[in-house]
Amino acid sequence: QRLARVARVDEDDMLNVRSGPSEYHDAVGIISPRGRGVIVTGACIAEWCPIRHGKISGWVNRYYLTEDRPRR
Repeated sequence: QRLARVARVDEDDMLNVRSGPSEYHDAVGIISPRGRGVIVTGACIAEWCPIRHGKISGWVNRYYLTEDRPRR
């Protein structure tokens, strides 16, 4: 498991969490553009990573994730 945060999402937009590893799967939730503490729960498939964020589990495109380093 890796800890990630949302990146490259406009402030007035949201990151869709999908039911499967492509944009053709239904959205099962959203994460704020400032979302932190996204847990990557397994191996990514192509550009899609399985994640958990709060009560939401699903898939997001890795383009929109970056490593979440602890704040100091």
